Amino acid sequence: MVLQSMDQIESIKISRLSTGFPYLDIGFGSTTHGNIESFGMPCGRIIFASGEPGVGKTRFGIAVLKNINRRGGKVLVFQGEAPPQEFKQWTGEVGYPQRLLVSDDTKIDTIIEYIRQEVPTFVIIDSANMIDDYEKPSEIRQILDELKSAVADTGCVCFMIGHLTKGGKMKGNADVAHLVDVECSIVKVLSSRIALFEDMSSLVVAREMTEGNLAVWKGAIKNFCDLVPSMFRYNIGKNRYGPSGGMAVFRHTSEGIEFVDSPHGYDGDLMDRLMREASGVPVQSQDQDAGFWSKVGQWLNK
Repeated sequence: MVLQSMDQIESIKISRLSTGFPYLDIGFGSTTHGNIESFGMPCGRIIFASGEPGVGKTRFGIAVLKNINRRGGKVLVFQGEAPPQEFKQWTGEVGYPQRLLVSDDTKIDTIIEYIRQEVPTFVIIDSANMIDDYEKPSEIRQILDELKSAVADTGCVCFMIGHLTKGGKMKGNADVAHLVDVECSIVKVLSSRIALFEDMSSLVVAREMTEGNLAVWKGAIKNFCDLVPSMFRYNIGKNRYGPSGGMAVFRHTSEGIEFVDSPHGYDGDLMDRLMREASGVPVQSQDQDAGFWSKVGQWLNK
């Protein structure tokens, strides 16, 4: 090890892997190569996502892996919560089934070997409790360093899922979340959690119309949750390779999940369809977006 002058050090540009959800990709950050700016998860890094039981962590991971597999990316899934046969049922049809490999092996050292052997695009480890085999903090740090090294050497993105208790505490060793590169959380969107709605771009008009009247704003939030049920929010916390505080809102459907909203934009087609179903508000075309959302604001505040 030697001291180096900063002007002699060549900076490293992180490649990005798209989740398939453009507005969430923006939240992870961007890298510019020449005149091209790419957004998404940082390649060669570990992303840790935690959440309470039943919030949709595994479903979210499945949606992302299907988007990546659909583009031809090789995906490895290490599923410690269900056997491969059950996981296949959850996943359904994929574009390149031969490039989606699933194992119920829960030994991290074996997982590291598979990552180096297969050189995947995307890896899911469900869940971080697999590291509980290592009891001493020094052992956990060492095995995690070995995992980080394998992920970095192969250039894949490793998506590690962490489970919370109903009380909100991490199951297993809580130090894992602090040793990874990007720490995220997945939370249910409930009308009682008012702060979760403040940065939704589809609620701008409703916020403006209810400004200064908390009771009416709460009513608008309740109407919105009735309009778009089963929502959850993906929050990006600590992020060593992009901004912290990014988020996107999704909702569960019978077929999986679909994007709803973010600070950078929302799914206007989805809102259009739901509004038609809920209230019959006429929309001539997407070109009349401003007028439509004025009507949405009025409907939410009814």
